[in-house]
Amino acid sequence: MKFKNVEKDRTYISTTNFGIFKKGDKVIVTTVRNLGTEVILELENEKGKVDSLKGKLEDKVKLFK
Repeated sequence: MKFKNVEKDRTYISTTNFGIFKKGDKVIVTTVRNLGTEVILELENEKGKVDSLKGKLEDKVKLFK
């Protein structure tokens, strides 16, 4: 999945350990901010902790499926 295909308010499953997320965690995308060719995703786990992920529109999001 590429950054440009990530949808706000959708839940994904973490495929790896990253920051506060552990493999298998449910990850909720709370905000998608497009900054030209870059995207910033604000994410929340099931426990209410938040983190963010940044990448280019065409880059693959390796955190979740």
